[in-house]
Amino acid sequence: MFTRAHLEYFTLATEVGAPRPLERGFEAPLGHEMLRVEAVRQDIIRLAVSRGGAFERGTAVMDDVHDGIPCAVRLTVDAATVSLETNRLRVRVTRFPFAIAIDRHDGSPVLRTATGEGGASLAYATLNDAFLVARTLAAEDTILGLGQKAGALDRKGRRFLMWNTDILAQTSDR
Repeated sequence: MFTRAHLEYFTLATEVGAPRPLERGFEAPLGHEMLRVEAVRQDIIRLAVSRGGAFERGTAVMDDVHDGIPCAVRLTVDAATVSLETNRLRVRVTRFPFAIAIDRHDGSPVLRTATGEGGASLAYATLNDAFLVARTLAAEDTILGLGQKAGALDRKGRRFLMWNTDILAQTSDR
């Protein structure tokens, strides 16, 4: 299981390069990968990091939800930050050190990058084919999802090892 002691083995993504505007967001170099920030709707932001230089097109629920839904975005770029705004949310990507903050327009936070010892940003780190993302967690925040797991819907305070043992037996009757 991952602990803070394992951080020394991870390579932190520390710098975001010059962004390239997209219809609903932007892409920017992030180390050897690419960062994509995209407004799916006025109130939903999708963050993606490429793996091996390519973005995966999987069976994510949010793949095509924005088809036909208008979503005006404003992109602001300076030497220190890249900001993407919709009518409901503001995403601020700090370019060095790489960090992400998402706020509602009333100023309330949605997401903040966590920091490690010494203030190092834990926005994205890799170790071989594994990756790590970390965010701060307020007392009232909930953690939902993580697949079909037993237990309470709110996953806060629990540890999960995402491990698929069925990969070689997809057609098994058992």
